[in-house]
Amino acid sequence: GRLWVVGGVLKGVLFASNEQRDFMTLRYFDLSTGTSCEVVSESEMAWDVEHIAASGDAKNTVVVYNVDGCSQAFILRARDPASGPAGLRTELKLAFTGVIDV
Repeated sequence: GRLWVVGGVLKGVLFASNEQRDFMTLRYFDLSTGTSCEVVSESEMAWDVEHIAASGDAKNTVVVYNVDGCSQAFILRARDPASGPAGLRTELKLAFTGVIDV
């Protein structure tokens, strides 16, 4: 998992779990409430989460899914980082040059 830090304050943890699911889904544990929720549901992304990386400002998170045996990266852009991870998902296209096209 990855720590969710906003303004130097630990807010929660992003992690992958298959609790009561067929696939490893992206979840968020909120330290202030002591509860966790799905950020991206199994019905939205029916693949296993492989890796999670969050930017230092908590505005962008890259999640890598195993899609039919191939790793595919998606980016989550937080609308309001203080309220936890959520936002628009966009598949990252990696060019052969190694440049990331968003």
